[in-house]
Amino acid sequence: MKFMLNPVQAIVIAALLTLACSVLAENAPGSETSEEGDDYEIGINIAKSGYDKLKRGLDWKNETQRTDYYFDAFDGKSFVLSHLSTPYKLRLKEKENGLFLQVSHPTQRETVTVKGVPVYVRRKKSDQIQCSQSFGDQLKGITNIFFANLDIGGAKLLAVGEDFNKAWYANENEISSKVRSVLKTKSAKIVPTQENIKERVTLKRELAGVKFKLFLEDKRARDSHGAWVHEYGLEAEPRSSYQHKDLLDAAAALAELAAKNGLGTKDLRSANPDATEFTLKQLTQKKAKH
Repeated sequence: MKFMLNPVQAIVIAALLTLACSVLAENAPGSETSEEGDDYEIGINIAKSGYDKLKRGLDWKNETQRTDYYFDAFDGKSFVLSHLSTPYKLRLKEKENGLFLQVSHPTQRETVTVKGVPVYVRRKKSDQIQCSQSFGDQLKGITNIFFANLDIGGAKLLAVGEDFNKAWYANENEISSKVRSVLKTKSAKIVPTQENIKERVTLKRELAGVKFKLFLEDKRARDSHGAWVHEYGLEAEPRSSYQHKDLLDAAAALAELAAKNGLGTKDLRSANPDATEFTLKQLTQKKAKH
């Protein structure tokens, strides 16, 4: 015997099936519901003693080095992008497979503290492109000249900054368009602000059911007085699907892992060195040093 549906019954059943599928999709385990370009990371800001404890305590692999060059919009008195109501970070990342331009801004930050170890949970929106070899080499070359003149400062540094700004705007791309869209001061010039040399070791680890790649980092950067200093950190980036609660649980697990390896309150770092303060001072000084 065949089971036949009249048109009204068919419409009702189709609607119920659509609703059921929607509910299942909403409640299915999977990645955080976020817009394209959103990134999450969890981590701990550590001191040298904390770095040494974690370096000894875990089985790290693949030591790598990378240089990041940071830029900002200079209006003659201050840096604009980093002082917007939502600060933007603009950088050129030098990787093994090329040079990449990235602009990002934070959208959410939380802290999970376990056994006295605070772990940040940070969400940011970022856009990134790989530079053509000629454009990337041009930006990197002028940036290196800029930093070679950083201790001199004054008119010579401003002139190199002007060269960088011309090169920046001569190549229209997704990143430069994004930067232009958030700048209210149209006359501000894009100039280098700081360079970081990062040495990292990595480790794959599952935390609270989520697969992560951990990075133990030793970063060399200038402080507010222009002196080179070291900055240490432990970061973890998710490599499998997750919900927001999973990240908070993973942050707690990371704190537990760090504490298990001897990390305590004395092994934490409270503040980052601010190289941009020194760069601003060198750009705005009236006379160059001799």
